[in-house]
Amino acid sequence: MRKAILIMAALAAASGPAIAQDATATNLSGAATVEWFVAHCDAKAMNGLYFMWATIVVNGAGQAEMDPYRQHIRDQMAQKFGSNTGAACDALAAGFSKPPTAN
Repeated sequence: MRKAILIMAALAAASGPAIAQDATATNLSGAATVEWFVAHCDAKAMNGLYFMWATIVVNGAGQAEMDPYRQHIRDQMAQKFGSNTGAACDALAAGFSKPPTAN
């Protein structure tokens, strides 16, 4: 899981809204990335543990807290992949297909 969270944090760390990059911000950004993946890609390509983890994070956050991260992920995906959603899905699926690890 750490590898996927680092991938998600790298997407969020690029220029964007003033979002602090602490553990909470990394979790919120990661959960927003999982949401984007589920909405735009074949969710069967994702190990279910990521979905369960993202659900816990999203349920623990309010909408006002999640919305900037959701928008930031949308912006990053558009900036990096343009309208090529398939390429974005492929890039994320590589990390999401493996089970998360503690380290």
